[in-house]
Amino acid sequence: MKVLAFFDDDGTIVCAACAGVPSRFACKTCGSEEQLTGSQCGTCRLQERAQAVLAQDDGKIHPDLTGLYDILLSTPDKRTVVRWIKHDQVHGTLRAMATGGAPISHSTLNQLPPSPRIRYLRRLMVTAGTLPAVDVHLNDHEVFANCFLQALAPNHATILRRYHQWHVLRMMRQESEAAPISPNVDYRRRRELKAIDYFLSWLDGRGTSLERIHQQDLDRYLAQPKGIEIRTFVVWARRHHLMPQLEIWARRTGRAQQAISDEARWTAINRLVNDESLSLTVRLAGLFVLLYAQPVTTCVRLLHSNVVCTQTSVAIRFASTAIEMPRPVAQLVKRYLQSPTQRAIYRSPEHQWFFEGLMAGTHMSEANMRLLLHNAGLEPLRARGAALRHLTVALPARIAADALGISTGTATTWARLSGGTWKDYPGLRR
Repeated sequence: MKVLAFFDDDGTIVCAACAGVPSRFACKTCGSEEQLTGSQCGTCRLQERAQAVLAQDDGKIHPDLTGLYDILLSTPDKRTVVRWIKHDQVHGTLRAMATGGAPISHSTLNQLPPSPRIRYLRRLMVTAGTLPAVDVHLNDHEVFANCFLQALAPNHATILRRYHQWHVLRMMRQESEAAPISPNVDYRRRRELKAIDYFLSWLDGRGTSLERIHQQDLDRYLAQPKGIEIRTFVVWARRHHLMPQLEIWARRTGRAQQAISDEARWTAINRLVNDESLSLTVRLAGLFVLLYAQPVTTCVRLLHSNVVCTQTSVAIRFASTAIEMPRPVAQLVKRYLQSPTQRAIYRSPEHQWFFEGLMAGTHMSEANMRLLLHNAGLEPLRARGAALRHLTVALPARIAADALGISTGTATTWARLSGGTWKDYPGLRR
C-alpha cells in the first residue's frame, strides 16, 4: 500500500507515481512506499534489525539462526516483526545466542521469566528448525512446577514432588505422545498443585498432617467447593499409604445443563448466517456447533484438509463422513478461506489449521474460542445439546455417528431421550 498524498490533474488524491512527481515518502534504501516505518519500508527496516540481532561478532548471521532469519523476513507485515523483535527479552535473548553468550537451546528460554512472548519465540524457533520440536505447554508446565516446588516448605515439597513426578508428569507425557498438551490441561494442573499445597497448609493450621489426618478433617475439607481439586491427590496418597485408609465419599455432581429450545437454536443459526457485525470465525464455529453438534474441541482442531471446496459446493469432514454445507454456510466458508488471518507474526505457507492460533503452527485455543462464542451470546454446551437432540431424531444412529464423530451408543441415547425411534429403519430399507 502506497502513500496517497498527491493530486492528479483531475484533483483526485493519488500516489506519487500516479501523479508523476518524485515521492517524498519513499524508503531511503530501496525507494519503495510499501509498509513504511519511519524513513524505510518494512522490508529494509526488518533486514537491518534482524541482521543486527542475529549476527555474530563478524557481522554474519549465525549459521544456526539462518532459518529463523528467513522466517522473520517471510512475514506478510514486516512492521509487526520490527516492533516484536525490539522487546528486551526477545532482543537480548537472540543477541546472546548469536554472539555465543547463551546456547541456542530450550534451556536458555527456560531460564527466562515465562510469558506469551517467550512462548511465541520458542514456537517460532521450533518452526524454523532452530530448536528441536517440543510440546510447548508441557515444557512450560515442567518449568513452572520446578520453580513452584523449590519455593515450598520442605515437608510439603517432598510429598508434592513425588506426586507430581510419578503421577502428574507421567500422565501428561503419555497424553503428549498422542496430542500436544492444551493450555487448559496445563492451567488445571497448575491449579491442582497450588490447591494441594493449600490443603497441606490447612492441615498444618489444624495441628495435624497428611499422615495423621482424621476422617472428619478430610470430610470437612472435601465438602468445600475447592475440595474437588485435591480428590485425585487424596486417592493417590491413600493408595501409596501416605495417609490413613479413610473413606473418600463420591461428590454429587450438578444436574446436566438443559439444551436450548429448537426455536432458540434456529434464531441463533439465522443470526450467525446473517449478522455481518460478527467475525467469520465466530459465525462459522457457532454454525458448526448449532448445525452439526460439534464440540469446541473439534472445531478448533479442524484442518484445511477436512474442507473440500469446488465451484458448486463445500463439504466438511468432521468425522468419517463428509457433510455438504448448505449454500449460506458454504458461502461463509469460502469468504473465510479467501481472507486468511494476519494476526500471527509468521504464517507458514503450508499451515494446516482452519482456525489458526496466534502462536506459530498452532490452532486457536479452546478457551479463546469459547470466550468468543460466549461474547456473541452463544453457550456451546447447550447449543450442542440442542443440535444432538435434533440430529439424532432426524438420522439413524449409525449415520449420525459417522457424520458427527460420536459413538453409536451416544447417538442412540440422545435419540431415546429426544423421543425418536429408528428401530424400523432396517426394515424400511429392505
